[in-house]
Amino acid sequence: MGKPTVDLGLEVKEYGGGRDSLVVIKDNGDIPGGVTLDVSEYIAHHPDEEYLRAGHPIGLRIGGAGLRSYHPLAIANTGAGQVYSGDAVGVLKRSVRIDRPVAAVLVQGVVNASACPLGGPAEETACREAKGLSFVHSRGSIEPQ
Repeated sequence: MGKPTVDLGLEVKEYGGGRDSLVVIKDNGDIPGGVTLDVSEYIAHHPDEEYLRAGHPIGLRIGGAGLRSYHPLAIANTGAGQVYSGDAVGVLKRSVRIDRPVAAVLVQGVVNASACPLGGPAEETACREAKGLSFVHSRGSIEPQ
């Protein structure tokens, strides 16, 4: 499997319902230069999704010859609600379109769990191995005005 690539000459637009600026409370570090996400598995599980929202957990696969591949964790429905499949190394700092998966990934800092795609507990569980992240829950409405 080759390394995912993307054309950087495309116009950037905002996606994700306007919550992007609410997700990251404190940025203590991210993956330098960003990453191009391998969205192939995510698309197979979520064919109707057009974008990944800020706060979505990002996993890491290390393949042959040490090739690193970052990918969005798929969402699974269980009897207890929605959960992410796998362990994350960080969360998306900004929403990205599925067809343009160039992403900044927060790996150290504070995340507003209430602004995350599934509301917090699922993201916290997925990120339990990401030791550099902590989650807090906001009070009141987090909807953009």
